Amino acid sequence: DEKVAFLDGLGAGGEDAVGGGSLSTATLDALDGRYGFTATANSEIRSRWVKLLLAAGSERGGPLCVDFVTSQGRMKFVRPLYRALAQSPLAGAKELAVATFEKHHLFYHPICRKMI
Repeated sequence: DEKVAFLDGLGAGGEDAVGGGSLSTATLDALDGRYGFTATANSEIRSRWVKLLLAAGSERGGPLCVDFVTSQGRMKFVRPLYRALAQSPLAGAKELAVATFEKHHLFYHPICRKMI
């Protein structure tokens, strides 16, 4: 998919990559206005987009990440997103990651729980 390749080129990477962090929130807002990444239901695009938001410290990255990891339990997406949330410059991000995991840990497969 072209959008996946585009987001990868911006630093979102693949499965284990954490967002590059080189983009400003204003740039991300402009991209979202043009391409509608926030509204997508495509998990490949959504996970990469959330990683970029978190790396930039965007305020909307935290809630989007929590919504995604509590509605999609696939380790391919969940593990990198928890990592990106914990490493985000967003205030309280690590605490949000821990609290979210503690509240929803039974939602995940046992192997996924151990890997997170």
